[in-house]
Amino acid sequence: MKRILIIAAHADDEVLGAGGIIHRWVREGKDVACLFLADGETSRAGGEERIGQRTCGAEAAAAVLGHQILATLNFPDNRLDQVPLLDIVQAIEPHIAAYAPDTVLTHSAADLNADHRRALEATLTACRPLPGHPVQRIASFEVVSATGWNPASAAFNPNCYIALSEQDWNKKQEALQCYDAEMRAYPHYRSYQAVDALAQMRGASAGVERAEALTILRWLEN
Repeated sequence: MKRILIIAAHADDEVLGAGGIIHRWVREGKDVACLFLADGETSRAGGEERIGQRTCGAEAAAAVLGHQILATLNFPDNRLDQVPLLDIVQAIEPHIAAYAPDTVLTHSAADLNADHRRALEATLTACRPLPGHPVQRIASFEVVSATGWNPASAAFNPNCYIALSEQDWNKKQEALQCYDAEMRAYPHYRSYQAVDALAQMRGASAGVERAEALTILRWLEN
């Protein structure tokens, strides 16, 4: 695993779902990049005026964690399910072709957020295992306030745990502060305390202090 692409519905999902993993892999010398699908703001009143703020947050978080941002495709927020799947897939494919990741992380099918589920569907389609395709591994991450709020869906069942060092965890917290406008006061699920509690719970599940969890969807070893 040398080159990883995070395909996230919105800027902030990458840090909530895999911020510690990103920092760990960058620290280990891996090349990590993010591709954002939706603008993350226009579903809210006055959201168009905040797109720039979210973009700045994404750039600041990338500077903290050490990854690069390939692009924000600026599809309408919380309306990806109204965009033809082919349009999203065809927007993703050139970035996969240019960046040539061997591993892709994206959202879980268990997420309540429709953009997240659409991101997974588009990612799996863009990364279908054709001969010569660069992507060998695909996994889903969990996002607090999306993955745990969907009682109608199968639960997120991780089968891979990435242990986080103290440095990895501190950098994730620092990167989350770049999206502080998206965080909420405890006991909201998307609070700093809840994010920490999830990392400790995932870590305890694997016998370490803190971890982030993934569900492996496809894993090829040549």
